[in-house]
Amino acid sequence: MPNIRKCPYKNCLHGGSLDIDKEEFVKIGSRYYHPDCFEEKRKQSAKKKCGYKKCKHDGIVNTDSDDCVEENGKYYHRDCLREKNAIAEIIDFWYREIDEDVVFNQLRRVIDQLVYQRGMDASYILFAIKKKAKFLNYPSGIYYAVGDKRLKADWRILHEAEILKEVKAKSNKSAKMEPAFQYAETKKTQWGSDIFGGI
Repeated sequence: MPNIRKCPYKNCLHGGSLDIDKEEFVKIGSRYYHPDCFEEKRKQSAKKKCGYKKCKHDGIVNTDSDDCVEENGKYYHRDCLREKNAIAEIIDFWYREIDEDVVFNQLRRVIDQLVYQRGMDASYILFAIKKKAKFLNYPSGIYYAVGDKRLKADWRILHEAEILKEVKAKSNKSAKMEPAFQYAETKKTQWGSDIFGGI
């Protein structure tokens, strides 16, 4: 008598039923899956919505990739989270150091135009605002700050150094994960000594 179970994967690749006496299966709790159905389900569950509203990618982040970062229960692409945090830091810095009575919508409009319409890096805007803070009174002054060519050159040098540091850290991490290969030289013996016990 066949022992047939229902495969719980809703898009089952085998018609929905599974004979656990004749077929391979994966058992999770009390559920039985076809191995390929389980793998498909796992792949789908690894894809999450990026928590950044202005995601630079397709809006979906694969939690299995190195590019995925989790923060406060949300998943982000690494560059999306970096941009989101830089924008939050710009706003925080403006309120703390420049003008706590600024109209938020004006400040946000300038930041949005620079980041999303002109494609400027939010970390550069933060860098420029910090360097030119004593000359800034209004959000429209940010255009002046980010237009300084010397600041751009200084930021590029710092930014490239940060990227190089990240790449080195990743390569060191992957080098530690690889198993070390060691060559062990074997003793050379005569042919008969191995077989006949050293005749």
